[in-house]
Amino acid sequence: MVRIIVKMAKKHSTAGIDGPELGARIRAIREMAGLSQEKFAAALGFTRRQVVAWETAANGPPISILPTIRRVFDVDPEWVVMGPGLKPMRKVGQEEQDRRRRIEAEVSLFAQEVGADLSGRQISKLVNVILKKDAEEEPDMKAIVFDVLRTLARDAGA
Repeated sequence: MVRIIVKMAKKHSTAGIDGPELGARIRAIREMAGLSQEKFAAALGFTRRQVVAWETAANGPPISILPTIRRVFDVDPEWVVMGPGLKPMRKVGQEEQDRRRRIEAEVSLFAQEVGADLSGRQISKLVNVILKKDAEEEPDMKAIVFDVLRTLARDAGA
């Protein structure tokens, strides 16, 4: 699994990873472990300054930390890179992957219907906004995202 994520990251580069989301997930792992930034950094073999930069999205961590995060903190590397949400997951299961794909399809289709020309990265960011909420809150969050898309598309066409 880690090899697949490393290949994905190399293919898409760290510039394609949503910095604030990634930083928030790194911080969530550290807080779940009950560690200071200094102790967390030591566990990963980095400096506190580097951890601060990752958590604040000043820069992204190297992809090489993913196997260490798996081994030391028992957190799924896929979750670190892509989520969903901000609660550390030991394994991103099929259900979460299916939910992400379903929401991506819904957002893409809605964007096409309202005439919003969105890049894959923009769609991914919108999906991440929706995935921050639990499945029970998903309909409300989708309604908000879709309202914003509708308004932006209407304003762009005016």
